[in-house]
Amino acid sequence: VSTQHAQAAAITVTPGATDQTVNGNCSLYEAVEAANTDASVDACPAGSGADTISIPDGAYTISVINLSTSSAVSLVGQSRSGTVLNIDTDYGINKGDGDLSISHLTVKNGFGISGSGDGNVTINDTIWENASTSSTWSGINITQSGSDEFTFNITDSIVRGNTNQGNSGAGLYASNFETINLNNVDVHDNTLGTPSNQDGAIELRGTQATLNNVDSHNNSNISGLGVAAQNTEMNQIDSYDNEGSGMRISPFVGTNQT
Repeated sequence: VSTQHAQAAAITVTPGATDQTVNGNCSLYEAVEAANTDASVDACPAGSGADTISIPDGAYTISVINLSTSSAVSLVGQSRSGTVLNIDTDYGINKGDGDLSISHLTVKNGFGISGSGDGNVTINDTIWENASTSSTWSGINITQSGSDEFTFNITDSIVRGNTNQGNSGAGLYASNFETINLNNVDVHDNTLGTPSNQDGAIELRGTQATLNNVDSHNNSNISGLGVAAQNTEMNQIDSYDNEGSGMRISPFVGTNQT
């Protein structure tokens, strides 16, 4: 008796392509759709299992609709400075259910990334900059919607120059994860429209939070760092020159504590 397991698909994006027209290429939108649906789209092969989408260096304009994932997928750029997702106002990356990994690229403008689906999140070697919103968090905003059994990891990344004209926060927000790990992360020059000591430029909610070599500095109208977790471990943390408080560390009680 043999048991077959679905093999993950490797999908390579046509450099610079973000169209949604059947024209013989594999655009970034089409690659994500192929991964979500496990079906071929234009020149993109069908996804299968946890897919890897390789994105060559170039500029990719995200507009008209969000770039939305709803299955296990890895978005892998060629290089952090060379692979750039340039997002129009009011759009961004939207995470649904399924594990999501993003690495070796820059995300600019729009609202950055948001999501509330179940699944692990892994972010490595990235820059998130110049996102702007009027109501929700700008930059990185991931809230686990179901059980808190999943992990959020961000490593070797920069979150900078993001703005929220309202009072919800700007920078990095991760909530309702069992495990949250930050390693070599720099969050700076993010701005909140309405001054708040309740939100940090880095705001974390979960069971176990581990922070190593994390900087939060020069953020306007916002605290530097807020952590609400049952267990928090920190090493080489710098929070300075923020207009709100420096750091808030407190026990986590319930879901999405604020």
